[in-house]
Amino acid sequence: MKKKIEELWGARQKERIGSTETGGFAFECPESPGIYHIQEGFLIAELVNPANDQRVEPGEEGELVLTPLYRNGMPLLRFKTGNLVKSAKEARCRCGRNYLSLEETDHGIVIRRLDKLLKIRGVLIDPIAIENIVRQFEWFGEEYRILFEKKGEMDEIRVQIELKDQKELKEFEKARLNLMEELKRKLMVRIDVEFIPFGKLARFEEKAKRIIDLR
Repeated sequence: MKKKIEELWGARQKERIGSTETGGFAFECPESPGIYHIQEGFLIAELVNPANDQRVEPGEEGELVLTPLYRNGMPLLRFKTGNLVKSAKEARCRCGRNYLSLEETDHGIVIRRLDKLLKIRGVLIDPIAIENIVRQFEWFGEEYRILFEKKGEMDEIRVQIELKDQKELKEFEKARLNLMEELKRKLMVRIDVEFIPFGKLARFEEKAKRIIDLR
C-alpha cells in the first residue's frame, strides 16, 4: 500500500505514530529510515524501565511515558502508554535533529505491550519469552500452558508442557531439570516445569488461552 501511494502521488510516504490518549507524538525521519523523532515541542517524552520507573540509556528498551503540553480538556501527566519501545543510540540524527528518537526493531516500533507482562517476585515476566524457550525444547508437543499461582506468601510460575513422545514421563526427568535451568538462566526467576502426556491439554479452535493467573 505504501509503495502504491508513493507511485500514485509521486512523493515519499513517511509514517506518523500516536495514541488515542495523546494524539500524534512522533514522525518517521525523512533521512533515516526506521528512526522516529518525538515531537518534543508538543510534549515531554521519557523512556523508563517498567520495573522501577528509572530512565533508560540511549539504545535501550523502555516504556514510553508521555506528558502532552497542548491538551486542555483532558490533561495527562506522565501517561504510561504501555508500549515497550527502543530509543535510538545516537543523540543527533543525520538529518540534524537532536530530539529523543525511537528506533524500529524487527517487531516494529512497539516491541510489545507491557499490559501482557506479569510480575512475579518483583520480576516482570513476558509469557512470550517463556513460549520461545519452551518451543525450542526437543520433545515439545503441540500445546503448553503457563500457570501463575500463589503458594503461601510466594508467587510461583508453573509451565505445563505437552510431550510429543509417548514414553513414560519419568524418562524425561533430566530434560525437565535442564529446561528449568534454561528458563531460570534467561528469565532470572525460578519456573517449575511439569510434563503432560500428549493430548491431555485443551485444544483451541480460535484464540488460545494458555496463560492462567490463579493468584
